[in-house]
Amino acid sequence: MAQLTIDGTLTEAPQTTQDGGFPSTTTVAPFAQAGAPTPKNVNASTGRKLLTIASPSSFAVIVGGTDADPTQMSTVYARVASGGFQVRVTFNNPLGSPIVSVLPLAGLLVLEPDAGGGYYVTKVEVQGSGQIELYASGAS
Repeated sequence: MAQLTIDGTLTEAPQTTQDGGFPSTTTVAPFAQAGAPTPKNVNASTGRKLLTIASPSSFAVIVGGTDADPTQMSTVYARVASGGFQVRVTFNNPLGSPIVSVLPLAGLLVLEPDAGGGYYVTKVEVQGSGQIELYASGAS
């Protein structure tokens, strides 16, 4: 069994200027998994995938469409180099019909749903054209 750790830093700082960057205020927000065991156990994952998408008018399944893909995802990471993408995420809903969300994407998406509460991701689809970097993992 593999393990997954998420950590990073979001930094906002003034543009560099000839006067040394006055004012010198910087916002730093470190982030990591919240409320999840760190590291998380990974029973199934896509590994890192770099996909070329050519689906400008319909959604294409990028994970959750085959038996080899994770089917109960607790972590989804996607990154694109340009705008024009939509990501459709389907969540299991232990209270009824699946929850489907469509998100416009022009950069980074890191998603940790409440998988322990039964709201894991079952499928990720994208619409757009270009390259997308993807990683997804979970219980199975």
